[in-house]
Amino acid sequence: MNRLLIVALLLLSLTPAALCEEGVLVTLKLTKTDNAPAAVATKIGFSSACTTCSVVDDQAYARQNAREVILAIRIPRSQPIDLKIATDTSAFRRVTLETVDLPFSKDFGNLRFIVPAQIADRVNSGEFQTHLYWPGIELRLEHGDPTRRAGDYATGDFPSLQRQAASNLEFGLLEAIKRLGLDHYVDDQNLGKLFIMGFDTNFPHGHHDSPAHFHLALWLPNYRGGGSLIPHFYLSPKGRIVNSLVMPYDWPLKAAEYKAGEPFTASDMLTRPVYSMTITPEGWLNLTRFDGQKCSLKPIGDGFDSGIEIRCPSFPPMSIKVEDDIEHGQIREVIDGRRTQVFHYDPDTGAAL
Repeated sequence: MNRLLIVALLLLSLTPAALCEEGVLVTLKLTKTDNAPAAVATKIGFSSACTTCSVVDDQAYARQNAREVILAIRIPRSQPIDLKIATDTSAFRRVTLETVDLPFSKDFGNLRFIVPAQIADRVNSGEFQTHLYWPGIELRLEHGDPTRRAGDYATGDFPSLQRQAASNLEFGLLEAIKRLGLDHYVDDQNLGKLFIMGFDTNFPHGHHDSPAHFHLALWLPNYRGGGSLIPHFYLSPKGRIVNSLVMPYDWPLKAAEYKAGEPFTASDMLTRPVYSMTITPEGWLNLTRFDGQKCSLKPIGDGFDSGIEIRCPSFPPMSIKVEDDIEHGQIREVIDGRRTQVFHYDPDTGAAL
């Protein structure tokens, strides 16, 4: 059997008709009022016309905390669904599908709203993170909220120090990338985008995201970024970098470990080097452009939670720290002791405003 025939058979197995039979998995967020109890009973009711609708009872998607109730349902593809939630309606003030508000009504102990028709799974309603964009760069800052903790972070000490370290490193890498000109290089050459990420403590769609870490990946410009190599830089309890595991996204290859002094090189789709990242023996980080120009990131104090000092060629040294106010929805970037930028986000969903 030749390769073209194999591909054709695979495509036939994914025809729209086959996909419609599976339905879609949709998560919804019910945001609580300030005086709502920690536990609120909810019961999902479907219209009798929807014979294939079902409730998904899986902690990876459906759960509750002091701020919100996350519901998960499987519904037919491409059909709007009339939904009824039997509950204490006074306990809720918003209904959102991921970051989109859904109009709802309250009557006789029920929340009522329509779930818009969906053609693919929508499982991210349980996330609490903000995506910020620049040419060639996407930065995803996760908000460490102890009231939303779940998964591997549900019990034990909350990783506040590592969460602060990851936030500082995300914005430290952002500044280093800009000083090295990698943002415009990746954008101008259509190489994809530089994806800066931290770690999530609220078990979004079943993603454990542990132990505490951060990432800088070159997200390749193909379908779903398949084959992109994703470094996971793991943080110690003191907020320094221990090692890195590089995992290919959506590709059947094993993770590769990089220890101090071992550079990981990110390459484009033609295997040309773009940049490399090296952990130092002290647990610091060097970001090096393909031509050897290097920025070094070291903590101001003992760990990266204290802030970051960035040194790049042709630029004066700079310090950076991030303040994340989850109550008011503000990410505040502090450079050289002066607040330079404030990014506003929805405190309920994390959506950038």
